Amino acid sequence: MRTRHIGTCLFVMAGILAMGEGQDAAEVAGIGRTLSASKWRTGAEEDEVRTFLLGNTLFTLYHELAHALVSDLYLPVVGKEEDAADGFAAVMMIPRDGQPLQANLIKAAARGWSLAGREDAEDGEDLAFWGLHSLDEQRHFALVCYLAGSDPKRFNRYALDSGMPKSRVKMCRGDYLMMLDGWMRLLDTHFLEKPSNVSGSISVAYAEPRGEVEAAVRDLVKASGLMEYAAVAVEHMVDLPRDIEIDFKHCTMPWNAAYWDPFKARVVICYHFIEEFRGLIREDMVERSLPQLE
Repeated sequence: MRTRHIGTCLFVMAGILAMGEGQDAAEVAGIGRTLSASKWRTGAEEDEVRTFLLGNTLFTLYHELAHALVSDLYLPVVGKEEDAADGFAAVMMIPRDGQPLQANLIKAAARGWSLAGREDAEDGEDLAFWGLHSLDEQRHFALVCYLAGSDPKRFNRYALDSGMPKSRVKMCRGDYLMMLDGWMRLLDTHFLEKPSNVSGSISVAYAEPRGEVEAAVRDLVKASGLMEYAAVAVEHMVDLPRDIEIDFKHCTMPWNAAYWDPFKARVVICYHFIEEFRGLIREDMVERSLPQLE
């Protein structure tokens, strides 16, 4: 029963990825060039920027939807809810059929946390050991470990190349299965008997952006179709007690990034937060293009 419901979500995700390689790919790639415009940037580098932005945005969306499920379904959480939400996002994004594009999206999300941690270290920011979230590098390696654990033959080398010691990589299979089974058990009594028996719906809205950069971010995310299909995947999997709205919008408060609002039953993801992903990957690409000193 549980496997069938999870399989439904993966079937939906497969449709997203197939669409991304079809007639909409040129449109999305064109928006990606707007976001990463540079005379020296190649097509492969434009694809890297696009995948990085979409992977991190999709991860953020699933993370916030996990908070929505915990809140609206009164799910018990042992440990940090933020870690559990990261686990849900990983479970939803990790491929089970060797789909390389889907693997690249979760790899991009993992890399996003690594680059964020490195940027904070370079800026001299103190590590928030007391924070609600795990440290950025811990979140990075958790995602790496889940991916490796999902298919050791395919992804163990990726984990080793990410800097994880072999002794730890060997334990990732158990980490992944525990997270997967944990979410299946939590949602077991909330799974829809048939995916067509949708109760609460999840809608996606894109508010008017401010400026060209926010407009390019909005257009890239919207054209990908990933957020809409993620919404469909969750609403066809779980018996939701009420409708949920996903709002992409301009946020006036700079500290706002992405959050679940239980009072209005909505997930908010700020355009400037997605733009920060672009800054991270562009800075990393510049550093990688520079000659390395011995």
